[in-house]
Amino acid sequence: MTARRTVTVLGLLALALPAAAAAQGLGDAAARERARRAREAEPSRATPAPTYGNEDLSPSSEAKKGEAQSGAPAQAEPASPSADEGPHPGAGDVIRDRRARIDAAQAEFDQANAALAAIEGRIKQLQDMLNPMSGSFIYGAGGSNNANDEALVRSELSRLEGQLDEPRRAVTAARQALDDAERGRVPPTYR
Repeated sequence: MTARRTVTVLGLLALALPAAAAAQGLGDAAARERARRAREAEPSRATPAPTYGNEDLSPSSEAKKGEAQSGAPAQAEPASPSADEGPHPGAGDVIRDRRARIDAAQAEFDQANAALAAIEGRIKQLQDMLNPMSGSFIYGAGGSNNANDEALVRSELSRLEGQLDEPRRAVTAARQALDDAERGRVPPTYR
């Protein structure tokens, strides 16, 4: 029996070693591939992209480039304020005006949304009064059991459903005004 076990163990080892070597080979291949990709990606990070500032966009910079290329002095241009001299005059006013427009648009949107929610909430209450499955059903245990109340509820429900279009349009318009204010678009009344 010992010889048979030895042969079995050797046979299993003969089968297991190539599988382990193959697994090791796949791990090494994956590591080599990751290293190759890292080397390929590295040169693109090593050279930074060129950056351009306001001085590159001003006409005087074009004159300086021309002067450097031709060797002759370029025609001088009047100095213009650069971005390094500080904020533009009135920039705070523009920011405050935009913030005020955003706040006003947000308040208008909230008000329109609240008005719509109030009407929709009342409609839901009235619908529940007509729904036999709700706890506030007119003919239920807590209801009035009065047919006149049902007619009044149906009348008010019909009136409120007819009034939904105006608050919905107001919410849509207020949402658009808020989006315009947040994105810095000037409303037509300011143009």
